This record gives sequence, C-alpha cells and structure tokens, in this order.
Amino acid sequence: MSNRIYLALLALLAIARYALCADTEIVGAQWDTEGLANLARAGYWGDMGSLYRPPVVPIVAHWFAALAIPYRMGLEAALIGAAAFLALQVRPRFNAWVSLAVFAALLFNPYAIRAFTEFQREPFLYVEYIVLLGCALIVLDEAEAIRKRAIASAFFGLFCAAIVLTREGEEVFIVVFVASLCLFSLFRRDDRRDWVRKAGLLVAPAALITVTLCSLTAVAHNANWGVPAYRGLFPYIRDFLTEIHQIKVDDSVRYAPATRKSFAEAARVSKTFAEFVGPALASDEEAPPMIKIPREHSSGFVHRLEIDPSRTLWLVNNLVVAQYGANPKVLVEKLQAATAEVHAALASGALPRTDLRLPYPFDPNLSAWLPALPAELGQVLHMLVAPSADEAGVRKLDDFRPDLFDAALTRRGALVARQFRGPQDAIREAVAGNYRFGIAALAALCFVIGVFGAISGRLWPLTLALFSLIGARLVIYGVMLVSVAPVDRYVVFMSPLTGALICLLCAFAGSGVRSVLTRGRTGRPEDAGAIARA
Repeated sequence: MSNRIYLALLALLAIARYALCADTEIVGAQWDTEGLANLARAGYWGDMGSLYRPPVVPIVAHWFAALAIPYRMGLEAALIGAAAFLALQVRPRFNAWVSLAVFAALLFNPYAIRAFTEFQREPFLYVEYIVLLGCALIVLDEAEAIRKRAIASAFFGLFCAAIVLTREGEEVFIVVFVASLCLFSLFRRDDRRDWVRKAGLLVAPAALITVTLCSLTAVAHNANWGVPAYRGLFPYIRDFLTEIHQIKVDDSVRYAPATRKSFAEAARVSKTFAEFVGPALASDEEAPPMIKIPREHSSGFVHRLEIDPSRTLWLVNNLVVAQYGANPKVLVEKLQAATAEVHAALASGALPRTDLRLPYPFDPNLSAWLPALPAELGQVLHMLVAPSADEAGVRKLDDFRPDLFDAALTRRGALVARQFRGPQDAIREAVAGNYRFGIAALAALCFVIGVFGAISGRLWPLTLALFSLIGARLVIYGVMLVSVAPVDRYVVFMSPLTGALICLLCAFAGSGVRSVLTRGRTGRPEDAGAIARA
C-alpha cells in the first residue's frame, strides 16, 4: 500500500471518529467525579483533595482550562493523536492493513465512545497506555537509529511515570509490562543480539523517571500538607484497613470483609480508634449521613447495610476528619497509632485473626468469594473482548453541579443535554451496541492479511507483553470485582487495547497458517525476512 493511500485511509478513520464524537461533552456527577473537578479547578496542589487522588488528570484538566481548551475536546484530540502514533509505528514493523485495523479498534470501541462523557481518570489512562505502546515499539526496533530510540526511551519512562501518577495500583501493571517486554525480547534471535541495550532503554528510564516524579510528588505533599508520601493519605488508610481486614468475625460476607463487628473489635483493643469510630458503630436508624449513605450505596451488591472496601477507605477518612478536623498531620498520627495498636492486638492473640493476610482492599476470607471467581473471570474476559454499551460507560442524563464542571473543564454547555438526542446520538449508540460485529470483522481481516500478506515477527515481544498486561489486569481485577466492588470501569478501559491485541494475534495466526501451507508446498518454511520485506 502506498503512503498516500495509507495516510488517506488513516485520515478518513480519524475524521469518522471526530464526526461521531465531537459533539459529546462531559456530564457532571457526584463522588469521584466531583472530587476530580474540584482538584482540576484548584490546580490540584491548592486543594486538600490532592492527598487522596494522584495528580496527572487534575493537572492536565487545569491546564486545558487555563488555555481555554474544553477538556472533552482535548481528550478527543489526545485519543486520535495517540492512536495514530501507534498505528504509524505498527505499519512499518508489521503491516499497513493491520495497523489500520488497530487504529479502528482503538477509536470505535464502546468504551472510547461512551465513557468519554465521564470525567474519570480511566479515559486519560487509556490514552497514556496507547502512547506507551508506541514508544515501546520504537525502543524495541534495533533497526532504528540509537538517538531516536533514546528519545523514545525517555518518553517511555515519562509515560510509565504518568500512568503510575494517574491511578492507584498501576505500579503493578507497569512492572508486568516492562518485565514482559524484556523477557519476550529474548525469544527471537534477532532481538537477542540487541537485548542488553533494549533492556537498558526500557528499564532505566522507566525506573528513574518514575521514582523521580513520585519523589517530587511526595516532596510537594510534604511541603503543602506535611504528608511525605506520593499517594498522600492513601498508604496510611490502606495500612490501617489491612489490619482491620485481618480481624476474624462471624458476620463478614462477600464485598464486606470489615463489618460493624470488626470495627467494634478493633475499638476494644485500640484506644486511638475508639476515639473516632463512634459514628460507624451506630444503628441504621441513628447513623449520621456520612455512615448511612455509603451503607445504602453498598447494600445494592452486599445485600446488607454494611460498607464495601472501596468505601471503607472514605469512611475511615471521614471519621478521623469529623473527630479531629482536616489536619493531615493529625490524621497521619492517629491512623499510624491505631494501625500499630490493632496490629499488636492481632499479633498477641488479643484479637482473632484470619488465616491469610492480604493487603487492602483484598478480602482474606477466601471462602466468601473464591467459588464465584471463575464465573467473574469469564465476565471480565467478555467485558474486555466485547463489552456491551452499558458495561462500557454510564449514559448519565442528569448534570450535577454544572457551575463546577463548566469552570473546571471549560465545557460547551449547550452540548451537555443535547448530546443524548437526535440522529447523531442514535449513530453512536448503534456503533457502540454492535462493536462485537466490528471487532469480529477486524479480526477476520487481520487473519486474512496474515495468510496472504507480508507479516514481520518484530511485533512478537510487544504483542506478548500486551497480552501479559491485559492478562494481569484480568486476574487482579477479576478478584477485585468479585470481592471488593463490582465496578466495571476499573477494567473495561482496557477493552480497546484488547481489541488491538486481537487484531495482532489474528494476524500472527494467519501468518502461522501461511507458514504451514508454505512448508507443505516447499518442504521448508518461507523465510520470515523475505516475507517482511515483500
């Protein structure tokens, strides 16, 4: 395929995406979304909420607003640009048609259509992962000039750090991805010759830049609030709840490992916790709103008026703030003291403990959720491969606090309500609702290209590393969705990248069929280098 035709097709897909989604806008919502909007309006560092959420998305949104760029349009441009960047890296190293299929899978997945009207961290996180894949392709290509690979390596490290500072827990997946890239680069003979340089270009910048930016974030938190941690208050609450989850009680259930009885037992041995736990022990009738509301929200899947682990974090924080005020240093002091007291009681036997110790938010009571895990993993796999429109994103019609979201995100106000009416919305819903047919067609196209076209093996390390990344998320978030809280957005944002992975794997499968057929005709497999140069 000529450059002119390829770029024309790439541009047509980009225009189709823009025409489909350009008239959508962020809809205001409560809880996490409202907190992010407050941080964006304050420029992140000026709001105490910075101690609870990582900095990247609020800072990006703040700078978009400072430049009078609607956040929704900035996100749209970032998605199209990142997807085009990855497609342009796939084409010369693999196949032009497959790169176009990857581009289409990234742009027209239901998640990329529906979830982009929510102000959450996951849409931006998805864009960051696309850029990370493109940078990895350049770094892994020994045919590229070392200067270009070094520049790509620096950006690879920068985006590793940005991903870690976008959402909690991404450290695990960055380690899995970088380690997989290094490991799978050993499989091909051509890659092994340049392996030490590849590993250095991947690991050193990723580690150095991530540690540096996380350290600077911790320094800033310490200077502003006296809390020397890049995750702010989260590590202190996490450590305390890890101990609470260790307490063995007879009324813990799936999605509620820490119950009122757990809190009462902890208060019995911890004088510090007893100082502020009072409201959490109140009856359902007498509980204040900060207790009653999360109980009611969690009851939809806990099936009791107990609070799930994703909300106990906020519960503990609110209890401490209600008792001592919004003084971060005091919060840290009290949480550390309560953690030490409960830990000592568990160690001495003063509190009954579970047989297994797992870090918050995981539930150590395996019998409560392990039987349901296989079915949940199947549902998560289906969500990654072909999510329904409802799994992909919430179609929220009520705009919460429009003044806040207009100021924080420079919204185009007229579009907020109008976007869910008319033929354009019907087209978007049709595309999102029929994605399974679209990804099946793209997979079939890639398989045919693999059988009849020219496919290089240079993308094997990236393909296997992407498979490892998605597989790790499938397992870890499968456990979280079955035991912590059934929140689809924690995992469904990887669905477009799963679509890209399907395209690559189908192309390789087709190439394998081609090799078998060629071997049958000639007695030996066709030279891979000749195929790549064809």
